[in-house]
Amino acid sequence: MSNTTNLQLPLIDANQNQKYVTHNEALTSLDALIMIDVVSNALSAPPGSPADGQRWIVAPGGSGAWSGKDGNIAAWQSGAWNFYFPGQGWTAYIANLGALYVYDGTNWNPVRGAGTAAGNRLLNATFTLNQRGAASVASGAYGFDRWYVLTETGSVSLSGLTDPETGAIAGIRLTQPDASAKRIGLAQAIESANVRDLRSAAAILSARARLSVSGSIRYAILEWTGTADVPTKNVVNNWASTTFTPGNFFINTVNVIATGVIAPGASVWGALAGISGAFGASMANAIVFVWSDAQLAQNVTLDLDRMQLEAGAAATPFAFRPIQEELARCQRYYEKSYGQGVAPGSVTTAGISLCFLGGLPSAAYTGAAFVSFRSTKAKVPAVTGYSPSTGAGGKARDGAGSADVSVSIVGANVADSGFTWSAAAAGAAASLNLQLQWTAEAEL
Repeated sequence: MSNTTNLQLPLIDANQNQKYVTHNEALTSLDALIMIDVVSNALSAPPGSPADGQRWIVAPGGSGAWSGKDGNIAAWQSGAWNFYFPGQGWTAYIANLGALYVYDGTNWNPVRGAGTAAGNRLLNATFTLNQRGAASVASGAYGFDRWYVLTETGSVSLSGLTDPETGAIAGIRLTQPDASAKRIGLAQAIESANVRDLRSAAAILSARARLSVSGSIRYAILEWTGTADVPTKNVVNNWASTTFTPGNFFINTVNVIATGVIAPGASVWGALAGISGAFGASMANAIVFVWSDAQLAQNVTLDLDRMQLEAGAAATPFAFRPIQEELARCQRYYEKSYGQGVAPGSVTTAGISLCFLGGLPSAAYTGAAFVSFRSTKAKVPAVTGYSPSTGAGGKARDGAGSADVSVSIVGANVADSGFTWSAAAAGAAASLNLQLQWTAEAEL
């Protein structure tokens, strides 16, 4: 008896007895392999009470009845486990991820539209956006959109890179500015609504990195299981520790999903080889973190580009989002009235919110205006006003009186959709001309 080429279905021999046995075996295989819908790809050991016909893709490290079956389709059929080794091009819908995956001959990978970054859970992964205009950033503070700095002490200098290497449109440079050596790094916490579908599922982190000196670069995937969207940003317990577990290098309140290290050589771009692991069932937020393994001397730089966290156990090629889509996504967490490339606090009237009335009887007027956000915020934001004429924070500009005046932005008048501000004119005038620049911060 032989088998078919593609699905390895048993063929009935003309002279064999009990032909129905072979026929039923082939039907059983077809039932498992046609329109493949698996429960999960996150289990490495058999579930306790599978229903007949249910299927799983065995996660790395298969054990028990699944030992040695990594990547296979495990089907519970007639009270026993049957295993089917996938062929290149096989597709399966993975229910716990809500996504279609394809087998490439080595790994199961998500099916994505060509040229899109739908699978990347990180925002501003190319470091194209720096709405804050951040140049020197303290530990725990946000700099480039969605990314915050972590360092042993003091601050880190940030700057953008343009076309840093073939295939990259942008990147970020972290410079160690202090005379005393220290470790530096960059992290991003992902909003719960954008990552919670990966509970009990595998994810993989990949990127490109470069140090200006010989040394090692470390990177990690972490999970926060506390209150959603309020993770502890400083995930480091002891920068000097060489044990990369909770309570040692990392704080006790995060779980370590995977860690990695590379040493690409001085001023050489290297791939952060994909590290993967399965999130727990209680994951609220995912955090990625990249840092210098050793303390860096003054003016040593760490460069990053093309960061990607995606579902699955195999990294796929980096795909770019259109800049307008990336900006809209980042504005969910930070938005400003200023033009792109203009730092908050700059002296400019471009983009101001304006409250203007002319032809009035001369009097000292109070005015108010509503600002509608371009993107609905992740939470009610903290709004800061700036004078467009002096850049002073907490001020609006009275154009009629040529003076800065205090601006009122009452918390009750701030929503995730917009805010109302008000100010009183500096003195009596026959017009009302109040001007305001602003920022809205809704970061995790």
